[in-house]
Amino acid sequence: MKKLFILLSITILLSSCATLFTTSYQTVKINSVPADADVYLNLKNVGKTCTTLAVKRSSLTDLVTIKKEGYKDYQFEFDLQVNPAYWANLPFCIIPYGLIGAYWDVSEGNYLKTKEEYNITLEKK
Repeated sequence: MKKLFILLSITILLSSCATLFTTSYQTVKINSVPADADVYLNLKNVGKTCTTLAVKRSSLTDLVTIKKEGYKDYQFEFDLQVNPAYWANLPFCIIPYGLIGAYWDVSEGNYLKTKEEYNITLEKK
């Protein structure tokens, strides 16, 4: 009984691994040639290149637009990957609490990550 209690306690404490072991924001550096272009995240101006953004992991599916006068707009989506901490939920999925943790990571977007740096070359109009 004591071993079962310890196992359940550990499972509850370690579920939602991506939420527990990473922050809900990721820093992403965006550079451009030429520099000093406007950076938009879902049409909201968030700074100029070369900039480092703190992007909420649940927003990593947003559209990024780089604009500079005299150059064509450049749009891209973040290159999404699964956060390695998310996979730590798998051993606990045999117990319902592990499924809750995996669901929590997905619902909060913490299962996502992207590259830390994007280098963009703008084309003249």
